[in-house]
Amino acid sequence: MEINYLYCLQVIAISGIFSLFHFCCLRKNGKHTLNRFILLGSIVLSLLLPILSIPVTVASGVEIPFSMARDIVPDFSLGEIETTGSMGNLQPTTNPFSLLTLSFLVISVFLFLRLIHSLLLILQKIRRSKPILQQNCRLIFNDKITQPFSFFHWVFMPASMQNETALMHTVMMHEATHARHWHSLDKLLTELLKTVLWWNPFFFYLQKQLYLCHEYEADADAAKSLGIKNYANLLLNQFFPGNPLPITHSFYHSPVKSRIMMLLTPSKQPSRQWMLIPVIGLTVLIFSTSFTKNPPMPYPETILNVVVDAGHGGMDAGATADNINEKDLTLLLAQALQQKAMGTNINIILTRSGDELPVPGNKDESLRKRVALAQDADAMVSLHIGAAPPGSKTNPGGVVAFVAGKNGDNARLSTPLAKAMLNGFTGGPLKVEPNIHKRSEQGIYVLDNNPKPAVLLEVGFVTNSTDVAVLSSPDGINKLADCLLKGLQQYAKK
Repeated sequence: MEINYLYCLQVIAISGIFSLFHFCCLRKNGKHTLNRFILLGSIVLSLLLPILSIPVTVASGVEIPFSMARDIVPDFSLGEIETTGSMGNLQPTTNPFSLLTLSFLVISVFLFLRLIHSLLLILQKIRRSKPILQQNCRLIFNDKITQPFSFFHWVFMPASMQNETALMHTVMMHEATHARHWHSLDKLLTELLKTVLWWNPFFFYLQKQLYLCHEYEADADAAKSLGIKNYANLLLNQFFPGNPLPITHSFYHSPVKSRIMMLLTPSKQPSRQWMLIPVIGLTVLIFSTSFTKNPPMPYPETILNVVVDAGHGGMDAGATADNINEKDLTLLLAQALQQKAMGTNINIILTRSGDELPVPGNKDESLRKRVALAQDADAMVSLHIGAAPPGSKTNPGGVVAFVAGKNGDNARLSTPLAKAMLNGFTGGPLKVEPNIHKRSEQGIYVLDNNPKPAVLLEVGFVTNSTDVAVLSSPDGINKLADCLLKGLQQYAKK
């Protein structure tokens, strides 16, 4: 398990926005029931909005690719290399956040166990007592309790209060309001959330204000029968020391001064609850809306069908280095391109969609099938990842384009496609070899035997650390797929 730190930061930011809104607009307005549900909603929304994704597509024109002259030059390096590496193999073997994650879990487990302990203590007191039904609550007297508190419809009082009938009646009215409005459920849920949200400082503010709303609401009901001033004097003159359990409502534990001020001096501030609507809207816009550009098709009426060949596959790993396989990388790149091309005038046909040759177990037949698929398409792009020859003193890297070396007609037919693809990579994350290559002696089967415009692209080298850094990153794969799509869209304009 690993912590999603971006999600945590977003939760802190959103709960901070809601906390600021409550502090400025709702803290003293006296509408306790409404404030209670706003505070609960703030906690819930701070958890949900970062995982809510509202896609918004923004149309934008396709950038005109940079154009430059491309010469065709012979290539005498090693033959066609096809490798794709598993992205799983490219992940770091060590986890720099493991200690932080462990610390997070330890604190969360401690808080959870403390919560369970509190629940067990309450259940134990209930099981060992004989409740008295009063005001739709179950009243329990206990000589070990130092201050009155409630949990759902159970009300616990010190045994010494049995002879103080007026005080006991007032406390019961107060606690009955907690039970009637299910305040204990709020406490139980927020205490449970605290076990995983203890790192969020704004959660504690929202939780504290929620508990105050509970007390304000219960105080207001009790003061209706006793009188505001008499009830306020009761709060001032009575004090019971002790530390209540965190999931209970303690009659004297909550800030007495704030409760008395709320009773005696109701706020005259104008109602500002309506301001919550633009606050939520702005928060959704910032944290839950994902903007994507949807380039308009250059020529919507013209569909370009392109066979994209993810080199190698199955038993044929292609070029390998440091547990990186060419076959895996080319498949990831082809699949990313197919996803990005959806909704455009580029129709991508893959020669393989998994880790297997087009004809499983047969490399020669797989080459023939790759070429056969191109016969019904408009063009073919074969994706590969290069590798430096063993013992080489050079460190080749970047994007290299090949056209047929043994088929002059196809080479001339394919040159515009090769130029467009190199233009697409210009300005991308990998450097671009400006010249177009061909292998006249060794040849490349999928190019030399192809009836349609075809180009083989070596998109980076597994032996080049700079290229590997791009190829091993999901963001890098996405950017390279963008470059491929840009090149195909330029070619579609011809």
